[in-house]
Parts: sequence; structure tokens; C-alpha cells
Amino acid sequence: MSDTNTPTNPNPVIIFLDAVGRTIIGQLVSEDETILKVKNPAILHVVATAPSQQNPQGGMQVQTIPVFFQEFAGDKTADVVLSYPKVNLVRTDVPVLDFRLEQQYRNIFNKDNIIVPPGTSNGIVAPGQTEKSNIIKLFGN
Repeated sequence: MSDTNTPTNPNPVIIFLDAVGRTIIGQLVSEDETILKVKNPAILHVVATAPSQQNPQGGMQVQTIPVFFQEFAGDKTADVVLSYPKVNLVRTDVPVLDFRLEQQYRNIFNKDNIIVPPGTSNGIVAPGQTEKSNIIKLFGN
């Protein structure tokens, strides 16, 4: 199992394969003989990229997708802890994760991120956009 457990990091980041073969990254909360409890688990999704001038062969891109979107929870700042039966998991012994992968994961669950309610912008605008830019609505009207 991959982890980066240190005295200053009581919840190491781990990686495992779940019952359907998805690569899961998350913070280890606890484990016993039968259950692995993981805080803020996310799926590592690898996508092929199209060939380009910089990379004529194409390449691969890693997307980190939360298993459960915090936007669906009543408390948008609460951590999500899922319990995985160990019998359904494949563990890895990779000792250390690539720092870019771990940072991408940590950025998704950063408590300093700002969550803006639907229909409001609070003056928060994505780079290269204006408040009047088109917004793609994923849910609702």
C-alpha cells in the first residue's frame, strides 16, 4: 500500500484498486482486519490525449475525480469517509507517490477552496472570463 505517513501527516495518502478495478486515492483514516476507512476518496482516471505538434504520438492525462462530490452534501465543508471491505480491494506497495499526483489530489479537497452557490458569483471569476461569460449548468435550471 502506498502511503506517506509521517508524524506531521497522521492521515497518509494511499492508493488501491476497488472492487470494479478503479484506482482510488484517498487519505487513510483507519483500518482493521476487514475494513479500510478512507477520507475523501477520488478516482484516478487516465485519459489518452490526441497527438499534437508538441507530442506527435499523443499521450496520457490523469484526471482526479471525487468518488462522492461534496457539492451533493448538506455540509459542503465536511469530509467524506467511505468504508471499503478489504476483501474487495487490491493494495499496492508503492512506497511514495509522485508529488504532482498527490498535490492534484490535495488541491481538490483543500478547505480553502471557495464554493459558490448556484446562481451567484460573489465576484469570483475564472481566469480569462468575465462575470457575464456563459455558464454551463450541470444541474437544475
